[in-house]
Amino acid sequence: MRTTARSVSVFAVALALAGCSACDSRRDPPQDASAGAQGGADSGGAGADAAPAHGAGAVAASDSPADAASDSATDSADRGAADSGADAASDSAVDGGATDSGVDAADDAAADAAHSGPSDSAVDAADDAADDAAADAAHSGPSDSAVDAAEDSSLDAAGDAAGGATGDADGSVTAEFAERAADLVAAMTLEEKVSQMGNTAPAIPRLGIPAYQWWNEALHGVAWSGIATVFPQAISLAATFDPELELEVATAISTEARVKNNIESKGLTYWSPTVNLARDPRWGRNEETYGEDPYLASRMALQFVRGMQGNDSRYLKTIATVKHYAANNIEATRFTGSSDVDERNLQELYFPAFKATAQEVGSVMCAYNRVNGVPACADRWLLQETLRDRFGFQGYVVSDCDAVDVIFAGHYYAADGPEASKMALGAGTDLNCGGRFQYDLVGLVSAGELDETQIDMALRRLFLARFRLGEFDPPESVPYRSIPASALDGPEHGALALRAARESMVLLKNDGLLPLDTASLGSVAVIGPNAAALVFGGYSGDASAPVTVLDGIQTRVNSDGIAVSFVQGTTISSAIDESSIEAAAQAAAVADIAIVVAGIDLSIAAEGCDRTDIALPAIQEELIEAVVAANAKTVLVLVAGAPLAVTWAEENVPAILLAGYGGQAAGTAVAEVLFGDTNPAGRLPQTYYRSLGDLPPMEDYDIIAGKRGYMYFDGEVLYPFGHGLSYTEFAYGNLKLKPTTLSEAEELTISFEVTNTGSRAGDEVAQVYVHDAEASVPVPIKQLKRFQRLRLESGETQTVTLTVPATELAFYDVDAKGWTVEPGEFEIMVGASSADIRVGGTITVRP
Repeated sequence: MRTTARSVSVFAVALALAGCSACDSRRDPPQDASAGAQGGADSGGAGADAAPAHGAGAVAASDSPADAASDSATDSADRGAADSGADAASDSAVDGGATDSGVDAADDAAADAAHSGPSDSAVDAADDAADDAAADAAHSGPSDSAVDAAEDSSLDAAGDAAGGATGDADGSVTAEFAERAADLVAAMTLEEKVSQMGNTAPAIPRLGIPAYQWWNEALHGVAWSGIATVFPQAISLAATFDPELELEVATAISTEARVKNNIESKGLTYWSPTVNLARDPRWGRNEETYGEDPYLASRMALQFVRGMQGNDSRYLKTIATVKHYAANNIEATRFTGSSDVDERNLQELYFPAFKATAQEVGSVMCAYNRVNGVPACADRWLLQETLRDRFGFQGYVVSDCDAVDVIFAGHYYAADGPEASKMALGAGTDLNCGGRFQYDLVGLVSAGELDETQIDMALRRLFLARFRLGEFDPPESVPYRSIPASALDGPEHGALALRAARESMVLLKNDGLLPLDTASLGSVAVIGPNAAALVFGGYSGDASAPVTVLDGIQTRVNSDGIAVSFVQGTTISSAIDESSIEAAAQAAAVADIAIVVAGIDLSIAAEGCDRTDIALPAIQEELIEAVVAANAKTVLVLVAGAPLAVTWAEENVPAILLAGYGGQAAGTAVAEVLFGDTNPAGRLPQTYYRSLGDLPPMEDYDIIAGKRGYMYFDGEVLYPFGHGLSYTEFAYGNLKLKPTTLSEAEELTISFEVTNTGSRAGDEVAQVYVHDAEASVPVPIKQLKRFQRLRLESGETQTVTLTVPATELAFYDVDAKGWTVEPGEFEIMVGASSADIRVGGTITVRP
């Protein structure tokens, strides 16, 4: 079996490195656990630059592979990553929101008490005192035996953070399962142990261990497993600015995952969510993210994890996996490239969502790319020193699929497969998606090149996860076993999918054309390549009754006697024929209203393929211009999972609605907004630039110096972060900041009033931004610190009260290797978007 797994894995890497010609390459879903490893998952044919010469990460004779990897990382980036204020600043930043601050505070306190690493102040002192050479040695990590001893103790400790995620406050349940996992691993032969370390794990009948498939996907619904509810894609869920809704969605997804497990033994370990920052809108996987802001992404990710893993005091509902750790943002070079970025960018921008979820999530996926020269899955600084020791992660690390092969076949960091396996396991990768570990590890132990205790440590983490899922307990003792099959794709989840789609709709522009009045309409022309198409985005399930935009409009106006015509006009990137655009214009000319449904799909941007531009395909621009020329009353609906520079449309089309990738009910939600049944309130989770010229090179990971995103970009944008219009109006007032002078140890209370001054009910997303007016280093122009989605009736006023600990005003000081809150003046800004500030004031942080 290992030989077969190896041949499939290496073949997948060869395909990946060969490059791709289009964005329609897809991952193959995992097969049942008896099948060989399936190459290409969380991979898929991406183009690749020429591989660097062997030796960039060469292992010195005196170093173990893990030490060499860590040394190389430290030499290239000097990344001590001390965290004296980071835990306080980041944890409170992520968990201090209005919706569940009390719960989060309790969770953080318990998790901080269980922090497995050395004290941050001790790390700071060591780092500050050491010169470069000493720091290099310190960063290589303790010996494997010392790590094993510490981690064994951690697994058995009552304060294990994995317990906190499910109400196991004292860790006793986790300790029980850890002991059972250790006993089971101790009963295995070496060959049996290694057989369990790939995503496709065979049964071990003599020990009662069933076959298991670790690889499952549930980014916005259970994927690749037949019928399941399809919710809006992650970027559209982020547009809701509603973490509580995200919790409900993830809870529904995990319920359906349990049904799939109950009826077909589908695995319960899900490789979702994607929490990488949407750094560049050209990235093919932009749709999978929660946007460009680390606070918003952290809030949404944390609630997704909680919904997936459940709240039972003994068992996990499923296990979520946050991915791709870390700084993973390019498809074209992900198998060969290095994300070179300084410590400040990492700590402030790329790490927060991983840190926010670390003490609750059961699994983390290490990425394909190198980080400052070291492959992520072979980087002990990333996986052990940062993720486990500093962030308090207690689960297992899984490699992106075939990422261990990529260590030698793409990055040329190791000489061959066995060396790559030794590096990855030594760095803290416990499970290999693919067959690399299963092929190499027995031989490495037999040759005396690898201590079997390292394998034992990884296996204990993996089997602890399976015990927490209830796999080895009687079905009647696991509450999730009793979820009925009727919960799969049921009416409650369908209603939730529609609600999520409604909340995700972002009204970008409205010159008064919307909402449409059915009483004054006799005909509507629906036009465009996405009108009759279903665009769910990547990692989707199969909806039983999906609704296209055309379907939604036809259903909505059917009883009003309004005639609906449809002309596609173009495909996504080409004309249907020479007369197709002319036919669309003619249809628009004779209709009372024209609705053009344009945008992109997975043929333009997807995993394995980045965009080269952020404009609409030229043929669609031509279509829109022709329709507007024929009928000035044109509405543009954008179906897209990434920002589009629709500059001409902004200047010439009276109304523009961003539908995103809205899931199975997207068409219904779009029609409701267009005809005024729903008042839109979605907000943009990332900046919409005016043109490609506003962006630095895609390979530039320095967000701060590159002036990316709303925090640092100082040019004119098309639509700002947080932007979204409504059919009503909201006024802000009575801002109160208490205290106006505070110390680093205190907390700021921000209160203000929001009034619906319009004639109809609607939602408003109130956003709080902060700017350090006297910083000694470049800081954000403004930075989101809190937000709250409100429902207000016409004329209603609500008082919003939010708290922000002063520690959240910190920046990461690269020289001091820690977080610093500088004394001085800070601006507090409250409004409807990052560019629509309604009220503001200042506070002073005293020394």
